[in-house]
Amino acid sequence: MGEYQYYQFQAIDKPLSQQAKKEIGQLSSRVELTPYSAEFVYHYSDLRAKPKDLLAHFDAMFYIANWGSTKILFRFPKDMVDIESWQAYLLGDRSIKIETIGDSVILELNSFDENDSYGWIDDGAYYMPPLAQLREDLLNGDLRILYLSWLRATQQEWIGEEETVDISEPPVPAGLKTITEAQKSFVEAFYIDEALLAAAAQASPAMQAVTPSNKQLQTAISHLSTDEITDFMVRLAQGEKGLSMLLRQALNPHLPAPSVDTASTRRTLDQLRGLSIGEANRLKQEEAACKEAERLKKLIGFAKRESQMWQEVDSFAQRGTGSGYQKATDLLVDLRELAKHQQTLSTFNQRVQKLASTHAKRPALMRRWKEQNLI
Repeated sequence: MGEYQYYQFQAIDKPLSQQAKKEIGQLSSRVELTPYSAEFVYHYSDLRAKPKDLLAHFDAMFYIANWGSTKILFRFPKDMVDIESWQAYLLGDRSIKIETIGDSVILELNSFDENDSYGWIDDGAYYMPPLAQLREDLLNGDLRILYLSWLRATQQEWIGEEETVDISEPPVPAGLKTITEAQKSFVEAFYIDEALLAAAAQASPAMQAVTPSNKQLQTAISHLSTDEITDFMVRLAQGEKGLSMLLRQALNPHLPAPSVDTASTRRTLDQLRGLSIGEANRLKQEEAACKEAERLKKLIGFAKRESQMWQEVDSFAQRGTGSGYQKATDLLVDLRELAKHQQTLSTFNQRVQKLASTHAKRPALMRRWKEQNLI
């Protein structure tokens, strides 16, 4: 297995300047560069710059390596985020990091586990969650991504069993039972345990949709200075990408925010892991029930065309070709499943033996049927 590293940087609030594109283009002759993104793939070397340094030009970065390492970096304007509320979700300094650099705040989310090695990867973008949406969620006060990152941190091997009783969960945001598609992608990319998430979601209240009224928007806009309003209008006239999001970010401090559970009692990690055992069993039962429902649905379809399937077995067998023999065999396997369900295996075996007698001079076909224990 060869080495594989993938980086994608995204400019969300505004496109790259010509100078920025020039500087980034000098890092690698094979960089995939657009006005809003830069993509790097390495098999034997590495990026010739620190990712955090490149965030001077970008707002987000996704990184994945096939030895089990995944990283997301976000850059935020310092005056648009509440760092104090974010710090409640830190667990050590390995999984979540918050750093202030000048007028920006850098949020770093990490996942590393040698047991999560991805093996062969040839398209890192396939694993990348929608970074712009996750960043916008945070700017809008939705802290679910931080709680999910905290959950991922609790799965790290450096946390011993004896420590789980001393680790309490951070504030539980609303909506963990109904995470967004972007957040589901994050859960998949970071290998967050599904049962642990379900256990955590037990204490999460329903997400209250926060759609500000016209009056609330007017009141929030009144808090902007004349210069700020003029600046937004000029940029709007220039067709700046993502301006509505930036305006909403500027208004957010004066608008209703998503609810966050502020109960004083927090569950310990030990309690969450205990709850996750029950959730794991429930999820297994649900999965088994879904598979059984799919199986029954398939068998109902077989039953409707059972006579036709028997005719097709004979027809495919008479073709005398490998593909025909395989189709005949596959049909018999399906018919056997139907016979088991209908408790008519004796009749099924009799019909198969009759077919075997008819096609006894087709050794390749007989071999396939024997391999499937049909005769």
